[in-house]
Amino acid sequence: MGITLEPLQNGGRVLEYLDNTPNVGMFRALDLLNREVLVITSPEVIREVLQTNAYDFRKVANVQNYMKVLLGDGLVTVDGQEHKQQRKALNPAFSAKHVQQLYPLFWSKTREMISYVQKDLESTEGQQGTVVDVTSWVNRAALDIIGIAALGIDFNTLANPTNELSRAYQVIFEPNSTSTVIFLLSTLVTTWAVKLLPLKKAREIRAGSAYVKRYIKRIMTRRVQDGNDEKAVRKDILSVASQYGKFSTDDLVNQARTLLVAGHETTATGVQWALYTLTRPENLHVQQRLRDEIHKQLPRLDSDQEVSAQILAKNLPYLDAVCKECLRINGPSPFSKRTAVRDTVLNGIAIRKGTSFVIPNWAINKSKRLWGESAREFDPERWLHGDDALNGGADALAFQTFSTGVRGCIGKGFALAEFKIMLAALVGSFDITRATDEREVKIEWGIIARIYDGLKVNLKPVRGW
Repeated sequence: MGITLEPLQNGGRVLEYLDNTPNVGMFRALDLLNREVLVITSPEVIREVLQTNAYDFRKVANVQNYMKVLLGDGLVTVDGQEHKQQRKALNPAFSAKHVQQLYPLFWSKTREMISYVQKDLESTEGQQGTVVDVTSWVNRAALDIIGIAALGIDFNTLANPTNELSRAYQVIFEPNSTSTVIFLLSTLVTTWAVKLLPLKKAREIRAGSAYVKRYIKRIMTRRVQDGNDEKAVRKDILSVASQYGKFSTDDLVNQARTLLVAGHETTATGVQWALYTLTRPENLHVQQRLRDEIHKQLPRLDSDQEVSAQILAKNLPYLDAVCKECLRINGPSPFSKRTAVRDTVLNGIAIRKGTSFVIPNWAINKSKRLWGESAREFDPERWLHGDDALNGGADALAFQTFSTGVRGCIGKGFALAEFKIMLAALVGSFDITRATDEREVKIEWGIIARIYDGLKVNLKPVRGW
């Protein structure tokens, strides 16, 4: 079966194999080029590959090289000792204490986004609300947030939608069929597809990536030239990381490129998928219950009160449950791939060096073996009554949205807090419904699963909050 695309659509046939076919924690399949891969199906094998022996199973070279075109040689794309050193230096900047200090930033930028959306609606709002493409708004808000959090710089893309940096990212990650073809050719055949193909989209990706690199290099060069005097007082992620590791100008550029993409594309995509889920007719009651909790527990957007870590962690259990369930059903990252770098044994099975693996995150997240008979259903209640240590499933690794281990998402706490705040502000401010009758959306498959052509919804302002 074609494993690269098929497992993505709600887990595809992989989900059926995972639930209904006896296996030893993995099964053999063929990719689109008829090459054998092993599809991992159990938390036990995931634990070995991503935790116990993580450096024996590296990211697939073509995928890694494709990502380097977009991200440079940052934490996401390096391996081995270099990865260990970068992770060690960056860990303090993503500690719970440091992330909680960023909550006021998340809240203020989200309030700014809501304010701009409301102004846009004032002149066009009808009785049933106004159709809005939320993709641009959440992407720009997330980009502004990560700019301040990672670099200490406000890109101000919410106020200036024609900002060149924002437009460069929009071009690079714009969902369309050509982007999917370039991704498949680059990750299945050769990275030269994105580097050399004469297709217009490939040229746009190259040009956009080059612009981002030049833009960030100017910023990092000025920072290095300014010296270390400000390092003790700056609290952005790269400044904190620089206190724990040595970074050259090029190193800082690579980390900044990585953080900007990982810190805004994934969160913005997650928010869009959450709104897609909450606007399904059968889930509108969930949206209303969530809105009631938000209005009761969060400060009004027109007040000066901040959202504290205490409020976000303890006072909003339904928001927490809804966010985690949205991320379980449609996480931004649908799959990950690994290659064995040496002969080894996995779950009692001999594995040869060079063997390729797929971890189908979307399928793992919806497996009945791990989540029960209601696994395919959207049910936030499962998080309110489950074991927190097991992430609501039968095993802590049944929830693969953020991956796990040393290659897991270093910014999980950052992303989840930002995600909660953005979703809370949107649901608290607007009654959100579908702009079309389509129950399913077209998806652009890649490292991140994006909604093709953006998500268009009806927004009707909710008065009194």
